[in-house]
Amino acid sequence: MSQPTIENPVQQYQQKLDELRSGMQRGIPLSQVQATEGELRAIQKEAARQACKALRCLGIHSAKAREYQRRSGGRDNWYRDWLPTILQQQQQLERALALTEDSAQRINSFCL
Repeated sequence: MSQPTIENPVQQYQQKLDELRSGMQRGIPLSQVQATEGELRAIQKEAARQACKALRCLGIHSAKAREYQRRSGGRDNWYRDWLPTILQQQQQLERALALTEDSAQRINSFCL
């Protein structure tokens, strides 16, 4: 089974799930149910891959923003006054990103 590029995995997943439910009400063969479940797992895996990629991009942006804020924190400017608060919020965001990515990779159905 090839893995197509998924533009919106949530919509595609919901569509496949709806097809599976309606097919089960009509009485489809077990082989077709298993094939559809395989497609659903592939969609989940692709969605997790896309989410992890987005989290990595956000992490890179976050690190660049933090470095910019540190360099910009001189005398008599906004960053200097708010730098401790900004850095604390940035660290909290980075921890949340790391936990989210770790969780996505540990869930069996989302193994990459």
